[in-house]
Amino acid sequence: MARLPRFVDLILLPMQYSELDRQEVEKVKAYLQTLDERINEPIPRIFVPTRVSAAIRTNTEKQLRSSLTQADIPVLDPPILDKIAFQ
Repeated sequence: MARLPRFVDLILLPMQYSELDRQEVEKVKAYLQTLDERINEPIPRIFVPTRVSAAIRTNTEKQLRSSLTQADIPVLDPPILDKIAFQ
């Protein structure tokens, strides 16, 4: 894994707006920061919210989006929407 960043332009990390995914985002962020320090260069990354409702923004989504922004975690906007065809 230490050699991987030389070949990576951007890491896309899928996530959903759920408490479990928020906890995993924190773990992944910490791991990638450790890797950045190990190779002495930052690896570009962005978290990609998936299965987001186009019609309704839930309180959980609003809270998690806010906490991710405050934690300086890059999040793709607009997210990937949840479509009926995918259900």
